[in-house]
Amino acid sequence: MTTKKNETTTTPQRRRDVGHIRSVLASTTLRSMLSQIDRAKQGSLAGAGSFVVSLGHDDTCETALNTLKRYNVLSAPVLVQNVGLNREDERATCLGFFSVSDVIDPLVEAFEDEKKLEKMEDPINMLQAMSLLRKVAPEVFSKKIIQIGNLSDVDLVFEPYAKELSILEAMENFLANQHHLVHRLGVFDPHGEIHRIISQSDIIKFLQMKNEQGVFKELSRLTVQDCGFCSSERALGLCCVEPHELTINVLKKLRDRDISCVGVVYEDVLIANFSASDLRRVTKDHVSILGLPIAEFLALSHRTSYGGYSHIESQHVSHAFFQKMNEDSPTAVDRRDKAIEKDEIFLQTVGVSATISDVLNALTYVHRVWVVVEKPKLNAGKPLDVITLTDVLRLFISEENDAFGEENK
Repeated sequence: MTTKKNETTTTPQRRRDVGHIRSVLASTTLRSMLSQIDRAKQGSLAGAGSFVVSLGHDDTCETALNTLKRYNVLSAPVLVQNVGLNREDERATCLGFFSVSDVIDPLVEAFEDEKKLEKMEDPINMLQAMSLLRKVAPEVFSKKIIQIGNLSDVDLVFEPYAKELSILEAMENFLANQHHLVHRLGVFDPHGEIHRIISQSDIIKFLQMKNEQGVFKELSRLTVQDCGFCSSERALGLCCVEPHELTINVLKKLRDRDISCVGVVYEDVLIANFSASDLRRVTKDHVSILGLPIAEFLALSHRTSYGGYSHIESQHVSHAFFQKMNEDSPTAVDRRDKAIEKDEIFLQTVGVSATISDVLNALTYVHRVWVVVEKPKLNAGKPLDVITLTDVLRLFISEENDAFGEENK
């Protein structure tokens, strides 16, 4: 959600708090950051960063989505193989990155074109939407990714330079253009091959680690409101939908508003988050599920059930979206832990009194945290704002250190 910069006044204490964090980020290289993160995982830099999931330039949309789903990633470099006179001359050139979100435009466009062809007018019902989606699925999923992706959501950095690049400089590269943000840096060697990808998530992990170690005590003093979140300006860009809205229509909103996620609200309470990452679970044979109401789509794709239709049942769940798991069942616990690990069926919220430290803790398994009006005995309430990885990084690179804007996709 692209909004105006908040007018919050920067206090001297807040300026000092942010200044100290900036100084650490400016004096720490990416190489040092990655080493610290890898050591924290009890792994080595070479072992943790040597495997990079990649796609071929002639892969279809269907193949690409299956690959991203298999490795549980949101994007991957698209490579074209250069054939030389001998094996040593064969090198792969990166054309850019393909992201899950790249499938939204062609899918929505094909759906709208088919709807016009069938002379259907809005609003259409669920069965009509599912029928149209089945018709357009072969066309969309058989397209080559170089035909549908913008392949530009990355900045490529030469390995020798990347080793000495500071974290703050990397953050500035991510956010250099407010209207076209970059979410990852691809580190390439002298042969042009990408052997490491540094994402916004890596920097967030570094901030989380330093926060836990007590290096950034300032993060516990910076509240979300002090940093410009929950403002009237940001509220203008907040997008929420009702549980019964068709998923394909929600995708159209993502495309038309150029945003990365929407909140699903039931009786004025946030019950779920929907973003492009949820499309990883969609296949050509089952694309018709995008014609389901958004709550049903999320429940089906996460192998749970929606409890909001039954007010009595929903009183017995932590919130109205997911049915309560049997906590006494080891299999249920295993499923829950696996879901958390994979960023599935996991809505993260903080209250309006939360600090940036709280936000970082909440960002452990997700790419965004919703700020809600706290309610007793509920882990969610009315949504006031959504804080992304980009928003957190922007706090430390913008001149006023206010929260403004959000990533496109």
